[in-house]
Amino acid sequence: MSKKEYEIGDGTIVRAPEEIDASHLNFFDDLEYECWELFKQYAHAFGIEIEGEGDSDSIDFYIAKQIQETILDIFQKDGIKIKFYKEA
Repeated sequence: MSKKEYEIGDGTIVRAPEEIDASHLNFFDDLEYECWELFKQYAHAFGIEIEGEGDSDSIDFYIAKQIQETILDIFQKDGIKIKFYKEA
């Protein structure tokens, strides 16, 4: 698979496929949990306590998806194409 070079952010060079297929139903599931973990790290750094944080299934999907959307926007803003839906 050939990859195209893109410049994103403040000059970071990345190589990516012409189009990234993220249309699989569970493609982002694990990444959403990672986004939630990142949010919790920031909260801890600020001295913010999150109620119910010890619960193993405790995740705020709204917050996780907002972080994820910001990351996806960075890639897409600079030309990386991401396919989110299967073609009918």
